[in-house]
Amino acid sequence: MPMAGHIAKIGQIIAADFRRGNASPTRENLEFIKQWQQSLPKGCAVNAQRIDSAGYQTKIIRHCDEDNIFYAIRTNASATLKETTKELSITK
Repeated sequence: MPMAGHIAKIGQIIAADFRRGNASPTRENLEFIKQWQQSLPKGCAVNAQRIDSAGYQTKIIRHCDEDNIFYAIRTNASATLKETTKELSITK
């Protein structure tokens, strides 16, 4: 259950977490995000983040909103989520 934090533009991995195979994929994701943010070189900041459905968590969304991080989180679309997203206008 590996996780990697990297800088996409240059393909540089800045943090990695190799979990046991039976570890929950939703466990400690925000802590990992904060870890790799702190591992960035001086003067670098996260301005966009992509995470799979294990990151579809309120605390991660709040963290991104508070730090002005544009994010994409994959999730299964329920009927309620589909209706809600129809009403949103996302611009950045």
